[in-house]
Amino acid sequence: MRDLEQSIQLKEAVRNMDEWTRKVWAARQYGYSWKAIATQLGLTEPQAKLRFRYAIGKLRARLGGAT
Repeated sequence: MRDLEQSIQLKEAVRNMDEWTRKVWAARQYGYSWKAIATQLGLTEPQAKLRFRYAIGKLRARLGGAT
C-alpha cells in the first residue's frame, strides 16, 4: 500500500515539473552524472545542481510541503 501511494505521489510530482526540471530528473534516473547533465545544458555542475534543487523546492512547496 505504501509503495502504491509513493508511486502515485511521484507521478504527480513529475507531472507538475517544468520541462527543464523533468529533463534533468529523467537524466538522473537514467544514470547520467551531474557533470554530464551540466555539460549538455551549458552550465557548470554547481549551477545545474542548484537550479535543480531550487526547482524541486518550488515544486515541494506547491504540492503542499511534503518532505
